[in-house]
Amino acid sequence: MGWYYLQSRYYDLVIHRFINADSYATTNAANAISCNMFVYCSNCPTKYTDSSGHAANPIYGVSAVCDNGSRLSVTIYRTELEAAAAFASKYYMLTRRYSREYAALIYNASYAGGTWYYCGRATVGTRDSVSFPYEGDGVDRKLQATSQAIAVVHMHPDMLHVDSTSFSSADISALDKYLPSGNMYLATLHCEIYMFDREKRSHDGLFMCTYIPNGLSGFFSEYKAKVDYLQ
Repeated sequence: MGWYYLQSRYYDLVIHRFINADSYATTNAANAISCNMFVYCSNCPTKYTDSSGHAANPIYGVSAVCDNGSRLSVTIYRTELEAAAAFASKYYMLTRRYSREYAALIYNASYAGGTWYYCGRATVGTRDSVSFPYEGDGVDRKLQATSQAIAVVHMHPDMLHVDSTSFSSADISALDKYLPSGNMYLATLHCEIYMFDREKRSHDGLFMCTYIPNGLSGFFSEYKAKVDYLQ
């Protein structure tokens, strides 16, 4: 019959609507489209997903839309590692072209019934260093009330440098000073991401995943194995 069962009700692929209401009496949404109990994900399936039939949740890696129809100014992700990889993908070409370090804070925030992650505004440094990003810079104003800086990510521009995968003493000192309980990620031009190991406190980073440059976040088998380390 071409129906999808989404735990609480059925979705018809032909008419692009749910064929029955769920257990809620109202959507409690402010916009007219979301008030329709039979519409799937506010008529926006490219930005939302609904695995339970009860609520539309943002798909990670997209610019989400709030209940009042206004758009977030940031792209949100499921984990901080995904946010770090997306930052590396975005700033890969700039890092390579200008041989400068780029850095940004990673925030988590409560949104649409879950916890999401996004990067703040990038800070530009020199070939060998970059200032620790200012907390609050680049925070989305719609998420400001629940946003908290939990990690920092930065790029290393020199592909041939022996320490391109290592955290410097300045990196570690800045992390301890400005984000004592947060994580630090290092992205190289070899498309690899490393994380500072707080337990060992070694300058050598802990390999986390690979990424694909030019704005396309890519994760391979290492990602699934490492993401549990953060949770």
